[in-house]
Amino acid sequence: MLFTLKSTLTLPVILLALLTPARAAETQSDFVGESDPDVINALKFSGQKRSIKDSLRLLDQAMAKHPERLYLHSWKARLLAEIYESEAAIKEADIVLAREANNVLALGVKARALANLGQPEASLAIFQKALKLKPENSYLLSQRGRLLRGEKRYGEALKDFDRLVKQDEGDSINRSERAYCLMGLGGRANMEKACRDLEIINQMTRLKNYNSISRLGRIYTELGRFDKAEETLKAGIAKHPVIVQLQADLLKVYESSGQTEKARQQKIKLTRIEEELGLR
Repeated sequence: MLFTLKSTLTLPVILLALLTPARAAETQSDFVGESDPDVINALKFSGQKRSIKDSLRLLDQAMAKHPERLYLHSWKARLLAEIYESEAAIKEADIVLAREANNVLALGVKARALANLGQPEASLAIFQKALKLKPENSYLLSQRGRLLRGEKRYGEALKDFDRLVKQDEGDSINRSERAYCLMGLGGRANMEKACRDLEIINQMTRLKNYNSISRLGRIYTELGRFDKAEETLKAGIAKHPVIVQLQADLLKVYESSGQTEKARQQKIKLTRIEEELGLR
């Protein structure tokens, strides 16, 4: 999508094009109408991480012209947090919070930045405050869920990702996060639930995500469902023939199921691929 200096699009329209449907609905009410070309150009690449630096430079130009527009500071803070410039993100968020203590986007970004800095409890306290203001905000739920999952608080994280999947069943990222939490909790029932999520992801993505394929293959192997593990991994290898992890997962299937000859042949294949990739 291209925007020119003559664009008549408003800021909410641009943001809606960059965000998921759930987040777009939340964001539309956070911003006022905007037609300033500096702002439009600052945001046109905001959804692409490789262009965040360009967006930040253009946002600075827009902020120099419009220092009173707090939402520019909120958006800059979010972009800074995306590239782990956490202290700078907190500084921008605090500019907003000094005038609007309940600004949900600024609170969420500050909480994420604190998590990046290794301050999980401080981060969780701010997420809790923000979620009291907007309990179903997808950005807040996803960021808190990832923080809790990173802290191995899988049960708490699972509640956030359950809510997110309920909001948008087609979001493969949150469904993958939920599967990760279920795997962390362990137990056959949770592993079976993780299988179902990963099966759905592989269907939705048409096997594009080899990490999901690998996880599903490993769970099937752990559950002793060797035929399903082999079927899943072979389908993934057909799509990603030089991904070493998938080849190694398939070797594990054959070793775990006592298929000695298949294991021998798969080990030879794996060694050859590693040599071709310069991994040996």
